[in-house]
Amino acid sequence: MNTYNKYLSLVANNNLDILNKVLEVLKSKLFKKGDFMPDSEQKELLPEAPEETPVVETTKATQSQTKASEQTKTISLDEYSRYMRYKKQQEKQAQDTPKSLSVSINQKIASELEQTQSRIKHEKSLLAEANKINEIDNLCKAHLSSHFNKEALINKGYPIAEIMIAQKKELIKKFVPKEQIFAISKSSNIDHISGEILEQLVELAKVNIKKRESNITILKKDNSIQFEEEVSLNNPNFTPRDFSEFHEALANAYRERQVQFYKNRAKKRAIA
Repeated sequence: MNTYNKYLSLVANNNLDILNKVLEVLKSKLFKKGDFMPDSEQKELLPEAPEETPVVETTKATQSQTKASEQTKTISLDEYSRYMRYKKQQEKQAQDTPKSLSVSINQKIASELEQTQSRIKHEKSLLAEANKINEIDNLCKAHLSSHFNKEALINKGYPIAEIMIAQKKELIKKFVPKEQIFAISKSSNIDHISGEILEQLVELAKVNIKKRESNITILKKDNSIQFEEEVSLNNPNFTPRDFSEFHEALANAYRERQVQFYKNRAKKRAIA
């Protein structure tokens, strides 16, 4: 009642401003308590509440946005080109790897055995070639002049292949008659002979050298052995080394013919 009387006195005294302020204070108190406040006025005074959104959907949306931001990355053109090269390398390795892994133990053993056999074959061919070189060089040292010495020619800068061909041709010239050369190579000029025909003529020269060495007589004097070669033009396997040897062979051939002549004459007289 006292409060009501105070309001009436204020109205009576035309103190409207003070009355309005008092009413606002009362409205605010009534708003807090929720009493005696019309709904329209409560809506005007109360702030608009935010719209409620589903917590689960918002959480899922934020998670998907986070994942998308994590997966998406901006790269430069250089990085992209390197990535593509790396990808191609990986694809190539993926294609090659199954082939190597799918090789069985038997296939591995067979490949290793084949490699070993090829290596042994190559080593044998090298050894055979080395033996041929040494054989030809020894024949040249024994039967040719020092001009065809292998070490001397190598020191002069000649390749070993050219040295071998020159040695072989010189052995053929000295120990193979021209008739045999022509019969095998169909040519009397051995400068243009090569390949298999050259090797055949070399083998023939070796045979003639062995025949010539078999004609050597052995003389024993004072427990020493001396080798004397039958140097004569009557020997078809003999080839003179120089001009002096040719003269010696010519003289021996003359003496042999002379001895044979006297033997034949003695036989004729005995028959008569």
